[in-house]
Amino acid sequence: GRMGRRPRGLSRHGARLGGMKLNPPFAVLMLVCFSLAALAMNRERQTRIRNAQCEVALAYLQGLTRYESKPWLLVELPEEAVPMEDLQHSLEQNPSWKDNPDFKIEIQKAKIAHLSPVKICSNVRKWAAQNRIRIEPGYLGRASSVRPDWLIPNYNDEYDWHIIKLSMPVISDDGRRAYLNESQFIGPFGGGGNALEYRKKSDGSWILVKRIGRYIS
Repeated sequence: GRMGRRPRGLSRHGARLGGMKLNPPFAVLMLVCFSLAALAMNRERQTRIRNAQCEVALAYLQGLTRYESKPWLLVELPEEAVPMEDLQHSLEQNPSWKDNPDFKIEIQKAKIAHLSPVKICSNVRKWAAQNRIRIEPGYLGRASSVRPDWLIPNYNDEYDWHIIKLSMPVISDDGRRAYLNESQFIGPFGGGGNALEYRKKSDGSWILVKRIGRYIS
């Protein structure tokens, strides 16, 4: 063939795709627009999920009742989820669990185990401030010899606080269900933790529909 000849289907000003001529600058602009639109949709979805998570966390707190006359104390440190390593090990031992809805929820909890609604949800913190509820960042750990004042028992071997820890809620794909872990303690051997399920009502509010005990102290 002749040297310098353009490949068939190409013009001096652009390329042809499926019989349609594409101008390079215009094609790049279109790709950028599509990317920005996809990014905006993803951000909007993430915002909806975060708003729902914080709404469920607040619904949980508003549904609590006080233990005796103890003031509340919310811990920013999130309530524990089953570690991902343990879940993976369980799946290796029981492959059929991969299709179990409850197991899938535990996987989702493990993926956001580092998040705390008490720490990042502005509606929760605002509600706590309005109700004069104390918020603490958490303690150094079980192996630490240093304990904050609120984890030191009084003469009745109880804490002076009704202590609450809460995990970041997991929202179902359809946005109608939510799942979270919580714990409540009034003493070293007084309290326990539960797995909770919430359902979104037609008016947009969240209602507790299931409580499963996880541990008791």
